[in-house]
Amino acid sequence: MSTKNPFTLFLAAAGTVLTAIPLLLPLFFGLRNALSGGRFLVDFLMPAELFLVVLAGGVLLVWAALRVRRRTTWMTWSLSVAVCSLALSTGAAVINGQASGEIDPQQASWIVSLAGLGLYLLAVLALTVGGGLLTRDVFRGGHAREM
Repeated sequence: MSTKNPFTLFLAAAGTVLTAIPLLLPLFFGLRNALSGGRFLVDFLMPAELFLVVLAGGVLLVWAALRVRRRTTWMTWSLSVAVCSLALSTGAAVINGQASGEIDPQQASWIVSLAGLGLYLLAVLALTVGGGLLTRDVFRGGHAREM
């Protein structure tokens, strides 16, 4: 019997792709704009706007990690930090009035929102890297028994 489970491999690969899309799309659009004669501009809010894609990919990665009993802590912590930091960032923007435009975005309270967004981006990057490593582990078949 093969130790490679195609369903688990699909979960890991699809989760990795879904978590990478929000990180790669802003770079793709910026590069496309630069090659068409414009400037290289990156929408740093796009990964947050595509949170549901990250969430779907993260759930797939946690599911795959649980099935193979590898990198479970990495996946759950990365997904948890991504969700909590984005909630912190958007919550801070709503509470201090940035979301409605009541205050100038150059004030010191903007730092909390940007720090939350930066932490979110790092967590999504960690989730994507962990997903790539998990996909490699599943593809090589070097994991614990399947559930």
